[in-house]
Amino acid sequence: LYHPAISEPSVAVHPNKQALLTFWHAVSVDCPENVQLAVANQRLTKHIAFNYILADHEDGEVVAYNRAMLPPYYALLRLCCRRSSAFARSLAQHQNIHWAFRNIAPHAHLYPGAADELLRLARILAARGGSTGNNGSTSSGNNSGNGASSGSESADGREAAAFRRSTLSAYLQGEHIGLNGRTCWTTLISAFCTLVENEDDRLYVVYNGGLQMTFEALHSLHAVYVEGGGAGGSAGAIRAELTAALRWARALCRTLRTRRDAKEARALLLACKDWPECARRLLTMLNLHHRHNHLRDAALGVLREVVLIGGGAALGALVPLAAGAQCGARARHPHVCARAGDKHDARDKRDLRDKHRLAAAYRPYHKFIGMYAQYFNDLWELYHPAISEPSVAVHPNKQALLTFWHAVSVDCPENVQLAVANQRLTKHIAFNYILADHEDGEVVAYNRAMLPPYYALLRLCCRRSSAFARSLAQHQNIHWAFRNIAPHAHLYPGAADELLRLARILAARGGSTGNNGSTSSGNNSGNGASSGSESADGREAAAFRRSTLSAYLQGEHIGLNGRTCWTTLISAFCTLVENEDDRLYVVYNGGLQMTFEALHSLHAVYVEGGGAGGSAGAIRAELTAALRWARALCRTLRTRRDAKEARALLLACKDWPECARRLLTMLNLHHRHNHLRDAALGEMSFECNTRKLAGSTAALTTLIASFNVPDKVFDSFKGIYLPDKLFCFHRSEDCL
Repeated sequence: LYHPAISEPSVAVHPNKQALLTFWHAVSVDCPENVQLAVANQRLTKHIAFNYILADHEDGEVVAYNRAMLPPYYALLRLCCRRSSAFARSLAQHQNIHWAFRNIAPHAHLYPGAADELLRLARILAARGGSTGNNGSTSSGNNSGNGASSGSESADGREAAAFRRSTLSAYLQGEHIGLNGRTCWTTLISAFCTLVENEDDRLYVVYNGGLQMTFEALHSLHAVYVEGGGAGGSAGAIRAELTAALRWARALCRTLRTRRDAKEARALLLACKDWPECARRLLTMLNLHHRHNHLRDAALGVLREVVLIGGGAALGALVPLAAGAQCGARARHPHVCARAGDKHDARDKRDLRDKHRLAAAYRPYHKFIGMYAQYFNDLWELYHPAISEPSVAVHPNKQALLTFWHAVSVDCPENVQLAVANQRLTKHIAFNYILADHEDGEVVAYNRAMLPPYYALLRLCCRRSSAFARSLAQHQNIHWAFRNIAPHAHLYPGAADELLRLARILAARGGSTGNNGSTSSGNNSGNGASSGSESADGREAAAFRRSTLSAYLQGEHIGLNGRTCWTTLISAFCTLVENEDDRLYVVYNGGLQMTFEALHSLHAVYVEGGGAGGSAGAIRAELTAALRWARALCRTLRTRRDAKEARALLLACKDWPECARRLLTMLNLHHRHNHLRDAALGEMSFECNTRKLAGSTAALTTLIASFNVPDKVFDSFKGIYLPDKLFCFHRSEDCL
């Protein structure tokens, strides 16, 4: 019935052929007697493979017919091969089987069942004679490292190896195109698992476009996995295939790197047109949830091999991609990033948990630079002088490189040590041209993104090397930054914060001049001059503090704006003011006026917020700090200068009357805020003692006005104490 009646070309598409083959397969499954009956018939074993198949992939009717007829046909051949090695040997060399692997198997999207059965058949045909080596190499314990088959290899083994190579060729170049990795990734991975046994096979795959196909498969698998959110019923299967594809990509790259010279390996890798997009997707996988460590590790392995093969060129291409992947991860998890970046909410357990999650998410980026040392000079040459010169003031590659460089240095002291040990870097890294056009929105946005990682990288290097910190403290570009960037904390909050943290390190060198904030302790050097025995580091640190204070107070001829940048102002004082000479310098250079401006704004924000809410604690802490600094500055002014000069300097602060009015209202705060009342009372006491009669008269005038005229703004703030009970003479005799 079958041969030659319906196996000839004249009966390419006929339902009887499909029915007979389906029946034949059905009666052979789980019935070895029927299979033995088939393989014992010489006419059958000789002619069963001569089944004419019409492979017209554009004809829907033919495709539907083949989709139904081919799976039972190839399954029947597989059962016969399993039963008879002689039949398997003859089938492996049959032209129609090779035709099937070239014309049916690459079209797994059209014939999924047939492609699967062909793979199962290939597994049997390729396994004859055993594997050439369990370690994936063609040689073991001998000098035949070129992968050639040994002379003692069995005939079956040689035939199986020839079959594997021929079938691999069909999958890679069938119909001149091979498999489509973007749609047939399952078939591609299964074909590699079935047909690739040693390094020679892997090299053959690379030379015949298999690496490009693997990158295509990774591209599609990543898209499916990410778009599906990594969850759902099919997520486990997709994750398994993605892991397998990553392992094959790593194995192919490793073989290419170890079996070919660097120049040829680099050329073959860079010839794969999809590798940059694939690398970008792999970089985003470093941010996957901690439960999927195996995926992160597999992606990291591929990236390492890519960089080891591509060298500086690959690393340079990956730097902007790595920065973009980090930004993309933050965009995908804004709630985690926002809470983890909020200092004031860090006390909450949930926010601390998010901080740890975020740190764990970015930790693989640090591991990515295991090869950082090997290509450090290449990375440096990408930066200097290529993109650190004035001609490249605003360029995304500079931002990407600095962001990446900072990312691989955080929590990795080895990479920081590598940087500070390089004399070229320590000499030139501070020469980064920065365009400070505060009116240009594009430039401001660029600096807001580029400057924080740059200054953070400098901070890490200073913490690692005191010699680098000493040279950086005297560098003109750092002084320029404190004069042109730090005073504009409202435009560059991240950069201003990093500059303060950098200043804290540079100002701390040589140790503090005194823990009590005074330059003298038990001696007569009360003028604050440095003692002759002070170390060189201490003198340089003092000079740096004074210079940086000048930048904050008079940067770009205006200094900080106390009404908007009170946090930066208070932090600058805490970092740079160490003794009474420093406080006097602050007063003489407008720092007291800035402090009054900060108090004005902080009081307004605190009162308008009702003293409650999520941010009230932070505002209250900053208000308390500002009050203490105002009191310290006034005390130093009163004790270190004569009364007339001190009064003139204080009255020259134009905002002091409004500040005094707001301080007086704080004397009536709720009893739970005693520290705020005491701080305000202390400040009022020093103001009145400094201004004497004029100050006391102004204070009494303000008191009378606030008692007699209802102030709706402060009504909600009044506590259980009436003003006349709180502001009593025995508490305020020094003031009144």
